[in-house]
Amino acid sequence: MISKRIHAIVICVVFVAAFMVGAWAMAQDTPEESPGTTEETTTKTDDMSWLFGKDAGTITFSDFDLSEYPTISLYLSITDREGRPVDIMNIENLKVSEENAPVEKMELVPTDPVRDPLTVVLAIDISGSMAGTPLARAKEAAEIFVELLEPQDTVGLVTFDHNVFVDVPLTDDHNNVIDVIRGLEYKGDTALYQAIIDSSELLADVQEGRRVVVVLTDGRNDKANSTATEMDAVTAANGARVMVITVGLGNEINTTVLDGIASETGGRFFYAPTPGDLNNVYELISEQLHSLFRLSFTSPFPERPDRVVLIHTLAVSLTYHGEEISGFRDFLASTNPPPATGLIMEYQEKKRIQQGWKNAFSALLVVGVVLIVAILVVLIVRAVRKRR
Repeated sequence: MISKRIHAIVICVVFVAAFMVGAWAMAQDTPEESPGTTEETTTKTDDMSWLFGKDAGTITFSDFDLSEYPTISLYLSITDREGRPVDIMNIENLKVSEENAPVEKMELVPTDPVRDPLTVVLAIDISGSMAGTPLARAKEAAEIFVELLEPQDTVGLVTFDHNVFVDVPLTDDHNNVIDVIRGLEYKGDTALYQAIIDSSELLADVQEGRRVVVVLTDGRNDKANSTATEMDAVTAANGARVMVITVGLGNEINTTVLDGIASETGGRFFYAPTPGDLNNVYELISEQLHSLFRLSFTSPFPERPDRVVLIHTLAVSLTYHGEEISGFRDFLASTNPPPATGLIMEYQEKKRIQQGWKNAFSALLVVGVVLIVAILVVLIVRAVRKRR
């Protein structure tokens, strides 16, 4: 009777331990919830924490420039927990590292409208699902965004259903863009990826400054009418050194894809639960784009072979009002990188797979240890009983 009880206890311990290990392994692979994916909505312009969660702040990286290597320059978007741009006067303890090697020589300055002109393409979903209030609110938000542009900023307009239309090429005539926005009407399906590709191509010849695509959609890419893929969209944007900001409207969007495209291009994903939230989102995007920083630093790796694919990780951390804000991004660190490809996405996918295997191996290892301990306990108990 005692032996059976001991066996039962051992079996229970093994199952509980295995369950805990499995839960731990699953937790390692569970992605963080995308900001703003709750059903709660708001119209407050002074509290945007619903978009960004509870982190102290966010840092995103875009447009890595290695043309004057070993000096590397890029744009940083640094915002507080509510998504508001930080004041450079209150930034302390700035730390930059490349491949975990501390950077000694660096400079962080606000972007300058002359040296860093802003060129942005608004890409708007006009598919059938946008009919009525969604498109009306989208047009209103886009108009507000254009009105918030500085006089020297350049803007273009792209719309898409199952086709992509360049409604207004890049221009500084903001009033013309607003007139075209007011006349937009809904049409067919959704060619999201092709819209990002075509919008990036509009910016490919822009030589200086901040190149941005702001794309709004309320649905998923319609593969039946477009052969373009998510990787094609990211490759086109990175090839043109374009930051893609994605805005997802409603509950039919693929948050994983929109967030992935944004993060892979140095942009951000914004979620608008209802059409009424679009004005707040576009106003915040405008505020962030006009408050970027330019980071320049001397790489701690001054000698690199030419035409060799090197992928490094840049990490930045700082203290703002007593709270630490940090971020990192992988980038092609070659002095003469190959033509634009999906290298970064492929590299990061390999890292995710490798991490998954590591987690699985760790879980199996712990389970194995638990089983061995259980077997030893059973053997010891049996040995003790025989001696008695």
